[in-house]
Amino acid sequence: MQSHIQMPKCVLAEFVNEKKSFYKYNVENGIINVGYPKRTFTSENYYSDAMEKTLNRHIESPLRVFLDFAKSLPTLALPITLDNDILIIARTY
Repeated sequence: MQSHIQMPKCVLAEFVNEKKSFYKYNVENGIINVGYPKRTFTSENYYSDAMEKTLNRHIESPLRVFLDFAKSLPTLALPITLDNDILIIARTY
């Protein structure tokens, strides 16, 4: 299983273009190249299956709620109030 190490795929997917790709900078060699959320910052079996399920349930799935909230910010009336669920997700991530 390909494990996302640095950040969840759902975060990377927020930066894709119409081709579902994005440009990424490799700090080790100074090269900018094309990346895809499915394969960027991954390693084969980095986490166990149990850990993958735990991260998905407690981090990645709730993070989608937060990302959707963040996208809605420009349409919200001021002052914007954050409910406790959103704050918990943000702090957890």
